[in-house]
Amino acid sequence: MRIDKLASTVNTTKLAPPGKHSGLLVDRTELCARIAKRATRPLTTLVAPAGYGKTSLLTQVRHEIERSAAATGWLSVDEEDNDLGRFLLHLVEALRSDAPHAGQATLALLRSGVSLPATVLKTTLLNELVGIDRDVFLFIDDFHLITDRSVIATLQAILLAPLERLHLLVATRDARTLPLSQLRVRGDLLEIGVQDLKFSAAEVGDFFARQNGVPISPDLIGLLHGRTEGWVAGLQFAAIALRDNDDPRRFLARFSGQHCNVGDFLADEVFERQPAPVQDFLLATCILKRFDTGLCNAVTETTDGREHLDQLERANLFVFSLDSEKQWYRYHHLFSEFLQRRLHERHPERWVALHRRACDWLAAHGHVVDAIEHAFAAQDEPLAARLLDAASAHLFAAGQVASIRSYAARLPEPLAARCPQLQLDLAWDCELHWQFLEARQALDHARAALESRLPAQDAAARAQHKLLMSKLAHREMMLSMLSDDIPATLGLCHQWLAAATVADAFMRASTETALMLCRRETYSVDGVAAAAEATHEMFVKGGAVYGTAFHNSIAGTTLFAAGHLAQAEDAYNRGRDWAIRLHGEKSALLAMPSMLLAELHYERNQVEAARQLLGENFSMSRELGFVDNLIAGFVTHARIAFLDRNHLSAQAILEDASHYADRYDFDRLRAHILCERSRQLLLLGEVREAARVLDADKTDPGRLTPGTRATSTTETLAIAHARLFCETGREAEGLALIKSWLSFARGRRCTRSFVRLAVLLARLSLRSGNRPAALRYLIEGLDAGAPGGFVRSFLDEGEAVIELLNQLHRGDPGASTPALQTAGQILRLGGAAALPQPGLAGTGTALLEAPATEPLSEREIEILQLAGSSMLNSEIGASLGLAESTVKWYWQRIFLKMGVHRRAQALVQARRMGLLRG
Repeated sequence: MRIDKLASTVNTTKLAPPGKHSGLLVDRTELCARIAKRATRPLTTLVAPAGYGKTSLLTQVRHEIERSAAATGWLSVDEEDNDLGRFLLHLVEALRSDAPHAGQATLALLRSGVSLPATVLKTTLLNELVGIDRDVFLFIDDFHLITDRSVIATLQAILLAPLERLHLLVATRDARTLPLSQLRVRGDLLEIGVQDLKFSAAEVGDFFARQNGVPISPDLIGLLHGRTEGWVAGLQFAAIALRDNDDPRRFLARFSGQHCNVGDFLADEVFERQPAPVQDFLLATCILKRFDTGLCNAVTETTDGREHLDQLERANLFVFSLDSEKQWYRYHHLFSEFLQRRLHERHPERWVALHRRACDWLAAHGHVVDAIEHAFAAQDEPLAARLLDAASAHLFAAGQVASIRSYAARLPEPLAARCPQLQLDLAWDCELHWQFLEARQALDHARAALESRLPAQDAAARAQHKLLMSKLAHREMMLSMLSDDIPATLGLCHQWLAAATVADAFMRASTETALMLCRRETYSVDGVAAAAEATHEMFVKGGAVYGTAFHNSIAGTTLFAAGHLAQAEDAYNRGRDWAIRLHGEKSALLAMPSMLLAELHYERNQVEAARQLLGENFSMSRELGFVDNLIAGFVTHARIAFLDRNHLSAQAILEDASHYADRYDFDRLRAHILCERSRQLLLLGEVREAARVLDADKTDPGRLTPGTRATSTTETLAIAHARLFCETGREAEGLALIKSWLSFARGRRCTRSFVRLAVLLARLSLRSGNRPAALRYLIEGLDAGAPGGFVRSFLDEGEAVIELLNQLHRGDPGASTPALQTAGQILRLGGAAALPQPGLAGTGTALLEAPATEPLSEREIEILQLAGSSMLNSEIGASLGLAESTVKWYWQRIFLKMGVHRRAQALVQARRMGLLRG
């Protein structure tokens, strides 16, 4: 089985129109000219049932357009194109046939070796199509075979996008999945239907003269035209049957031309007239979607396939060549459907054997997708499973994950579970999309399958088993990392590196990256710059460039933790550069380092730069990545909203983040959101509400001291509780807790933690009445944070810290000169508008709990009901056709009307009002 070539395989027979001898085609010059003249619109449709000559006309229109030197491309669709990766691969290759630079980034994505969200692929392709600098006409045949929603949505997006240079001409039996109404309103649609496609009486005469070599009388032409109603396939059936018919009038008198009689007509007048060897060849090969001489010989178990194909082509017997060399062919769909019915009815015993022979030949020649289809048709599910397992990695690398999932779903679950490579690929796809339970189940299946197989004596089989075991260990480690189980990830990283015997650049580099994240989370940041550079080179040299965006994001957060903000910025920007190179300007991959860069800009008080990154990337930042970019995006977005005095919006953002934390069980995200929510509430004077938020966490403050198993989650919760202690008369407890953490961070040279802990300790000390200690701690924080440019860690802690900074800036005898300068710089950078606003403390819950002034609208009730079914804001927006920002605006109105300030409180109130069940 030649599976090794699958990853880069493009079926070139799909990229040219089915061939037919040009001398047999009726010249439809006037219709072609009319279509070609108006085809500069975004969409031209040829819509009619089978047999109306859509493909032939599309081919002639293409020749007409090519005469003007315009760029053209062709794509013949088949059922296997109900996989967005496969469809886009061939669509881009069709464009590149005459526009070689089109779609290069999309091709890179499809061949990146990972499954990508449909939105990423769609956005990348659209961004590239905008850049087309010449008119390109793309012809798509048989689009009715597409049923996959993501493929349909992508083509709809292409048609509705402002792409002035791209023009699609689509032949289909049913156009209802295309955005016809929108295009009609805009005047961007040309529609060709049955009435246009029917042959006129003159064209009927021309057709018969070309088909049979001799003209027929005008009265016979009229009879043929009346009986067929200009239906092209019916005319061709009649032409074949009339070649040796002694009484054409009698034949035509009983030929109805009605579609429901096509099968009978073919059986009586065409098929039965063929010699027995031709009939046998037709029945044996009708199961094939496309075929060449070798495949025909394999299924017929003969050596005369070439002679039969030449004979069928000479007789124009519904066979089309698919390439210029006339090696590959297919039958007309109507003829193929008839032959398959005849085979089923007359020779059911041959069905399985023919499919099995086709499967064996196709698998041996690398056509694995077709081979799998024939294995299913032969009712040999174990064979289909073996083929799928052997081909899964290559299909995955080609971006055809939908095909993998579709075939896996057709297998009995126990059989699919015994396919280790298939399960590993399904697990990897689930991990990247945060489907952690499904990923764990697939990994368990893979482990059971591999452990039940003893390595064979064959060296190649042993090497494959070793590779799969290494992949399994790697996927288990990555599952732990992406689900943010830091202790488990740390142990699994060490295990994989210690046991690694497989030279796989991606697995090794991604394990080193995961280990860097674990070390950062456990306060080990020494040597990060050198380690980050070495691992980056490992990704690039190993050809695993997709991992560079992830790696540089994690490297940047580690450099940030060590206080090297300039180097962190460089890492984020390098991650962004790779993301743009791979996925384009608007993608989830770009959003990942962009959220982290926004967080860094915010820390430096470059609020507008952070705001711009959020505006461009926040909506896509929750589709891909890991917990760090979620924390950075949500918290930074909420802090900027708070600075803008949009407190309800800030709380709505944090509420949305809480739902993500709960949905995926991200404890670290939950801790950061809890900490930020309580910080904002305390700044607003909402002490009781902040206490209630922290009480809901159920964490014992006594267990928040640093130790050998301390992580950033523990530190974050300790900060949240210490702030509350400061406001509730428990300053001593807060001081003791944060002092222990400050000493811990100092010993591990974790500058970012040290700065925010020192600032908090200054605030706690001032609250306890110890101003000298407060100034001392603040100076320590200033000295540590000055080289990196930390700003918001000081300003966001509140008015007490601002007052201390002012004191230092005015001149404190005990302060160092660098500290004095840094305090002044922070105050200048902050400015009055960037500081927490005075006059908010002590306002109580009345600030957020405004009384209802008007009843809830129908839309607001809809949002409450959808939220009551555990939908996120993004999902509510998708359900109602609203932008996520609009949903958040509605939440603000709901909060004000209901006198609450949290989503959970609104839902409780809605249940009391009888708006929700339960």
